[in-house]
Amino acid sequence: MSSAPDATYGFIGLGNMGFGMAKNVREKIPTSSKLIVCELVTSQRDEFVKTIEGDIETAECPKEIAEKCVCTFTDSQAGGQLLHSDQEL
Repeated sequence: MSSAPDATYGFIGLGNMGFGMAKNVREKIPTSSKLIVCELVTSQRDEFVKTIEGDIETAECPKEIAEKCVCTFTDSQAGGQLLHSDQEL
């Protein structure tokens, strides 16, 4: 993965597959880059932040990731739940 230095990346969905995928993204982007994650299940989100090394921030909704990130990845089966998690979308 070719990455821009100091860029901010986003990942939506930290479920069974997404957790590992987001971990791989965090490992591949430059250490100076930030990864912002969004997950509806707060215990899963908190576990990710607690166990994965690097600059990680959390977002309350996908819109926040879209506004802050240069590149966004997603692995979510929540579909409509994600779309309706922020009424301004």
